[in-house]
Amino acid sequence: MAPRLRPLLTPPNDGTQMENRLDLRMALKITAGHGRATYQKHGCQMSISSTLTPEMVEAFDLCPTVILVFKINGFQIVAANDAAARKYGYSKKVLRSMTIMDLRPAEEVPRIAKLASRLLNGPDAAGRSRHLTKDGETFIAEVHTQLVEMSGELCKLSVIHDVTQQVAREEAAQELSAEAVARIRAAEATADHFA
Repeated sequence: MAPRLRPLLTPPNDGTQMENRLDLRMALKITAGHGRATYQKHGCQMSISSTLTPEMVEAFDLCPTVILVFKINGFQIVAANDAAARKYGYSKKVLRSMTIMDLRPAEEVPRIAKLASRLLNGPDAAGRSRHLTKDGETFIAEVHTQLVEMSGELCKLSVIHDVTQQVAREEAAQELSAEAVARIRAAEATADHFA
């Protein structure tokens, strides 16, 4: 039976500022007591504080935020919660047959491959990128990741927030600001002309 969890990951609350101060350590507290694992890769030692079990991954379905777990080697998705299935339009089973690159527009893949290859240590704010749904729709996502171990493999737990509307508001605010600056300069030029 999956542990009872209160939602630890919350989407934006008011649309004006992303409440994405996501503390993945909090989200992974359900892994407490599972010890630490240490991996050697390319001469570097990486310490993993969280080991995900199938029960823990099942508990992610209680979270309304999109969560994917993917292998570092090959970017294969090994777990997805219900929110991910709803957001991307694929079943969890189909998502597990995909890589994270399959959820990106073709033009984003090289950048994401380069970025994902850097995500080998600790929690990361991977930033914003465009994601692709089954229906071909794109959305802008803010992604945060945490290095974890699952079924003996080095993985990344990814928490994904759709920030498309927030980005649109930010762009509109920048346009308004630029327009206001242009009007102020025009007014100053007019005033200087008559002075």
